[in-house]
Amino acid sequence: MTRREAVIVVAGGRSTRFGSDKLRHRIDGRTLLERTVAAAAGADVVVLVSAAGAGGTPDGVHVTVSENPRWGGPCAAIGAGVDALVSGLADGADDASADVLIVAADLADPDAALAALREIEAGVLTDESGGPQWLLARAPVAELARRVAELRRERGTLDGLPAAALLGSIEGRHPAPARIHADIDTPEDLPDRADLPERPEQRSSRMEPSELDDWADEAAAAVGVQLEPGDIAAVLDLARDAAHGIARPAAPLTTFIAGIAVGRNQPLAEAVAALNAAIEKRSS
Repeated sequence: MTRREAVIVVAGGRSTRFGSDKLRHRIDGRTLLERTVAAAAGADVVVLVSAAGAGGTPDGVHVTVSENPRWGGPCAAIGAGVDALVSGLADGADDASADVLIVAADLADPDAALAALREIEAGVLTDESGGPQWLLARAPVAELARRVAELRRERGTLDGLPAAALLGSIEGRHPAPARIHADIDTPEDLPDRADLPERPEQRSSRMEPSELDDWADEAAAAVGVQLEPGDIAAVLDLARDAAHGIARPAAPLTTFIAGIAVGRNQPLAEAVAALNAAIEKRSS
């Protein structure tokens, strides 16, 4: 029996770093959201999950559902999409043999991302260093529905949980090149051909490694401390792991906690190891 394919497009973020609703910005005449939905063409059903009251619905979407609660985070958004699939809103997609492909709506190259997901049996795509890209995943709908039910029994709600809480149990990690998992977080991430309204000139958020090292030395000197070799890499890796394993806002918070630990004379390596263990426990 041919396995049915459902695509859940997660489009519920606040676009805080972008400064406006990034999904409405156009590349080659199509909004970011329209490009992602078009890349999902061929699926038996496409479910769009967005914040309540957000925008219109592009052609190609079969079912639109709202996050519950609004701004509840990626786990709540995926859960709402899974609920739609198993509730009969999406005709036939509750078949236990159906596969669900989960994608973020703000991908730089959604065609490449969907193609990569269609090449694997199940699992989560990762970056080159092995960091899971939780909003690029594939799993049977029955497995996702079971995990959604487990989380609700254990925690009462999916609100505020990271995507890793739902998807961490899916077996399979598949490295993917940067162009596949790259997303649009800031206006600087948009290609030159994007139709972007004029904005006041801003300093670029991108820095070369040498510039980042220089800034770290300046910042350390400003508070009267001295960095040791390897400190910068350790902190950046910790921030990345917290962002991927918990949620992006957890990155600065986790590194701040590491700083408190170091201030209390705990070696940085020990603090990082303990926090990575906590991240792994939370996301498993």
